[in-house]
Amino acid sequence: MIYELRIYTIAQGKEKALNDRFKNVTLDLFKKYGINVCDFWTDLKGEKLYYICSFENEQKREEIWNSFKADKDWIKAKSDSEVNGSLTEKVESILLKRVDYIKPEWK
Repeated sequence: MIYELRIYTIAQGKEKALNDRFKNVTLDLFKKYGINVCDFWTDLKGEKLYYICSFENEQKREEIWNSFKADKDWIKAKSDSEVNGSLTEKVESILLKRVDYIKPEWK
């Protein structure tokens, strides 16, 4: 199992639009493609959105993201939501593995 931490630097004034796109479109598509979201957070200033997903392995992760990015509903939703500019300034992705010396209560 691997984890992916994704960090979105939100474009000025676009926090609501980004959250709405996740809530109304993206999360359903994540479910469709088997993207398991562990949790979501925003910083207290509303400048960044963070979430962690889990995947079986790196190859499976790559296959899933490629399928997601090619989905016609995603392409349309992204295009429609960015008519007045991108919702993000930067998107970061960090692949993680769990250490073997701690077992979180929630897992």
